[in-house]
Amino acid sequence: MRAGLLSCLLLACAPALPTDVASRSDEILAGTADPTSTSVFFVISTFNNGQMGSCTGTLITPRVILTAGHCVDPAREGAQSVMVRVMNEPDDQMLMMSDLRNVVQIRRHPSYSGQGPNDLALLQLETPISGVTPELLVRTPPSTWRGQSIRVVGYGRTSPSGASDTGTRRTVTTTIARSMSETFEFGQAGVLGICSGDSGGPSFWRSPDGMTRVAGVHSYGTTNQCGVGGDVRVDTELAFIDATLNLFDPPSCVGDGRCQMGCTPTDPDCTCIADGRCEACMGAAVDPDCPANCIANDVCQNAGCPVPDTDCKLDGDVCAQLSECAGDRCLADSRGFSFCSRPCVDDTVCTREMVCVEGSCRAPMLPAPVPVEPVTGGCTTSTGLSLLPALFLLRLRRRCSTRA
Repeated sequence: MRAGLLSCLLLACAPALPTDVASRSDEILAGTADPTSTSVFFVISTFNNGQMGSCTGTLITPRVILTAGHCVDPAREGAQSVMVRVMNEPDDQMLMMSDLRNVVQIRRHPSYSGQGPNDLALLQLETPISGVTPELLVRTPPSTWRGQSIRVVGYGRTSPSGASDTGTRRTVTTTIARSMSETFEFGQAGVLGICSGDSGGPSFWRSPDGMTRVAGVHSYGTTNQCGVGGDVRVDTELAFIDATLNLFDPPSCVGDGRCQMGCTPTDPDCTCIADGRCEACMGAAVDPDCPANCIANDVCQNAGCPVPDTDCKLDGDVCAQLSECAGDRCLADSRGFSFCSRPCVDDTVCTREMVCVEGSCRAPMLPAPVPVEPVTGGCTTSTGLSLLPALFLLRLRRRCSTRA
């Protein structure tokens, strides 16, 4: 029923969808419904020969969606042109024309030749999307993708011959099993992963700074069972992506995560370009000139960061080694306790009521403990009780005399 409704909305009730499309189930294999990933869109392609297809895409600027190149390739469907619309509803139930956004320009990777490496396309929307936060892209990959945990999202089938309703956004978490120079693969054949209709969707990876970024774009499956899939790595295709973004949705002079040169005053995003200066960036951006460990990664970078590394302990905190401390010193006091410190010439650089002593910030010495006489027979001597309140003394003496 919903596939028929979608067909009428897109084609003004033109001929019905082909059987292989109309019977498609659009759900990640072994996944769960994902109503919250509003940056992930359903990509609907209508070719000039009457064929239709659906894929997935990701909003990466307010006006640009990243998807797979083969999703919008007319030649694959024996056509000469394609019309593309997108929507980011969690499913296509009760879909209305107002839910659809028109795509006005499409640019595939210049080296696109089908599925696999370079299987990318960027879609320029007729109007910007408001109320949805575009996704960040991986720009600094890990040393290896193999073994990394990713969350995949898409509107794809649950099986090659799935007959359930179309258009439900779903997600599942898996692990990258194999990594190549331009792609990586993941999932389990017939058990977990992506299927037809998920193409173009994102694989999200949590980077060491704690931010989730798009690591890959779903491109192909390795079996006819669904499950094991391959993604184009985003970090290897940034030149194409960035060049197209500058055409489709140029950066502005306000903080939008991208640097626009020539602004007056200077675009705040331009402080985080590679210019030989380590500076504090807006939002989740990381200045490439800053030491790698300035981000939250459980390693204390105690020098060269624009703002103190959150992994470093503060002066006065208990420490085991100097590499844990923001001030690059771990000292021991007279009682054998180790604490973080920093070099000083006077008290002005010391914090948390610490004072400068012999070139290092130290906590003020605590007064010596008051000696306490030992308890004898369940009671103490009169000298040991001299500082206690009188009423407590009277009660204690009564108990002592009674026990005696």
